Amino acid sequence: MIYEVRLAESERDLLRRLRGTLIESIWRDGWSSLICLPAETIVQIVPDEIPTPGPFHPYADVTRPRVIHGEHQPLGGAELVARALGRVRSIAVLEAQLFFSSPRYAPSIDILGVSIPEGVEYGPVFLDGPACSAPANDDFAPLVRLDIAFELSTDLDHTVTFYTNAVGYFVRVAVDDRLPAELAGVVRRVALDGDW
Repeated sequence: MIYEVRLAESERDLLRRLRGTLIESIWRDGWSSLICLPAETIVQIVPDEIPTPGPFHPYADVTRPRVIHGEHQPLGGAELVARALGRVRSIAVLEAQLFFSSPRYAPSIDILGVSIPEGVEYGPVFLDGPACSAPANDDFAPLVRLDIAFELSTDLDHTVTFYTNAVGYFVRVAVDDRLPAELAGVVRRVALDGDW
């Protein structure tokens, strides 16, 4: 079984329309990000959970960035990430492949004074590239092909990356930074639009 979890075509069109547009500022709160453009226009990037159940993971899901067009609306508790990044020159979608690990026993743990009881845990296992595939028994571990991030490159040589870690309900933003270590070696960049 293979799940294809991709940006919708309407979201890809919205990203393509950003080419040549000035990025006035980037904001983030605890779970989403906001791109402020001229004329009081925004693009908000929020997490979107998509079910990817398998026989041993009936409630499994992955999180992808969801792209929404709108008018300026403040994010509660938002912080400014960057200003005056230039005009969008190119856009790329970052794809990853993963499957979920076997269910395993998890002992109880205490985190920041909160006790989490023992139970069963599992997590994503990222594959090292497009040529890799899930274990032979894909009924046990369905393969998920996921648009995990997208990048905007600007004429001022900035790169803005909006990404998830596939399982947390959040979208992070990085300006001129590398992806987190767990994602850096497992994504494939696919140009959404060429340079202008």
